[in-house]
Amino acid sequence: MAGTHRDCILSIIQFLEGANLHESARKVERESGLFFNLNYFEDCFIRGAFQKAEEYVSSFTTVHDNHCSTRIIHEIRWHKFLEAMDNKRYDDAKSILEEFKDFERYNPNIIAQMTELFDLEKFRSFEGLPGDPELERRAAWEHIKKYLKANQRLAGKLRYQVGSPNFRGFLPVIPPTQAAQSSASAGSGPQGNGNLRMINGNLPCCCPRNRRV
Repeated sequence: MAGTHRDCILSIIQFLEGANLHESARKVERESGLFFNLNYFEDCFIRGAFQKAEEYVSSFTTVHDNHCSTRIIHEIRWHKFLEAMDNKRYDDAKSILEEFKDFERYNPNIIAQMTELFDLEKFRSFEGLPGDPELERRAAWEHIKKYLKANQRLAGKLRYQVGSPNFRGFLPVIPPTQAAQSSASAGSGPQGNGNLRMINGNLPCCCPRNRRV
């Protein structure tokens, strides 16, 4: 019965995609919680639609569900903060800082550390920050994708959208059993593997063993 329901949802999504009703397809994905469209999420993140990216992923997991979820949402908010700083929208950047209170349990100094960037004339000159925001997001995406694939909350749900003039469908990315194994190796809680690459270099990170001192 569960398989039949899942197949029906997938058919609905495919129909909506074929009819170019993409927003409706994304809504069905979010509300069903059964299919996570990697292409859509990647596009949102790379082009800087961070609010849409977080709203989408938050339909499947929350910030404190596990280590992988924490890292994914941290990265979205971090790059949203950087975009506001790049565009000199300092009031917006200060508002975004409030969203980092979710990560204070892992790094009590995270907001204070990020606030230091406001005092720099050229904050991109800070160690670990490349000059090209899009290149930085593309590099970060490769790591976010690993957290997505290792996230037990998304086991069996990740899909690459297959688009062509005659067919729109989904291909599985990683089987549920492999996802569970990957998640275990990456650390099942927010304080999991302290040796994971620190995406932000020496900048504030949600993982306590990666904090800047």
